[in-house]
Amino acid sequence: MGGNKLRFWARHSANLYVWFKNNLISFVALLVAIAALFVSCLQLDEAKRAFAVERAYLLNNGFSGYSGLPEPGAQASFSFKNFGKTPAEYRDGTAHCKFSNAGAPDIHFAGQMPGFTDERGLVPPGVMIDKEQMLRPPFLVALDATKQQIEQARLGNGKIYCQSLLRYADVRNYEHTTRLCFVFNFGTKGFLLCSEKGTNYHN
Repeated sequence: MGGNKLRFWARHSANLYVWFKNNLISFVALLVAIAALFVSCLQLDEAKRAFAVERAYLLNNGFSGYSGLPEPGAQASFSFKNFGKTPAEYRDGTAHCKFSNAGAPDIHFAGQMPGFTDERGLVPPGVMIDKEQMLRPPFLVALDATKQQIEQARLGNGKIYCQSLLRYADVRNYEHTTRLCFVFNFGTKGFLLCSEKGTNYHN
């Protein structure tokens, strides 16, 4: 009886040792794989952070509004500059100035044709903007509002908005968007940044 017990434990102890040995190797291999994945993720994050520093940033370099009170057809302009360290490829852009009594109006891309300067004189898509260079010419836009609408805005029954929307690509062909929104303040007789959510952003 005692011999049977010894043989039983000897046999199962050997099986347990083999199982433990095999699974320990698998467990160690799993730990090594997890560590390698973690290091790869860190390296990828570091590469992304490095590129975020080096990539193009085509951002607002100035907005010129009206001197005094707005008038129908009054001109405003948006200028843009590449503040990044690598070139940007201009893809599309538009701007408008208009009256609204329901918050900032929607603004949509103009859908410019590559290789063609549009009726506003904007450069065609595909133009490269090097670092520290301006996008030429600036976006010029006339106020699309009647005298009656401007008066309603002065009375607080609406607002005069000037907005621009710009799309460009970095050297990795990732697209980015810059949106700007200004609203005319009749108290200061000048423009302020729009306070509505989502009207001023860049990605």
